[in-house]
Amino acid sequence: ESKGGAGGAWEGDWICVDCGFVYGRNKKVKFEDLDTKYRCPQCNAPRRRFAKKAGDVVAATAGAGVDPIVGYSVAGLVGLLVFCVWAIKYL
Repeated sequence: ESKGGAGGAWEGDWICVDCGFVYGRNKKVKFEDLDTKYRCPQCNAPRRRFAKKAGDVVAATAGAGVDPIVGYSVAGLVGLLVFCVWAIKYL
């Protein structure tokens, strides 16, 4: 993990894990200095959905996990399955 000068900013790019938009290191404002209300200009994802990008590898950062998304997706599929079984049985 490469750190910058005194501020300790990531020298690489940041990537939106939802749509793939890359906030490049050549921007005038460092990603770490952006307002916490910053949103992805491409998909409107919140700042916390960005991860450090090093080459073809995207590093996991705090708050960028996909566990809640997977959990809700599985719960939704189970709910849909239960509803389908109920509909077939009673309708």
